Amino acid sequence: MRVFSWKGEIDTTLSSLDSIRYYKRFLHTGLMAMDPETGEIKPG
Repeated sequence: MRVFSWKGEIDTTLSSLDSIRYYKRFLHTGLMAMDPETGEIKPG
């Protein structure tokens, strides 16, 4: 498996749990709703 590194891609072997921990870092997401007419940010 190739994983990202600032020094270049690293070719390594990860266990299933390590792989989940690695990809979990990229899954932080967010959502914002905005009224296009007024620019008001809607409450979530």
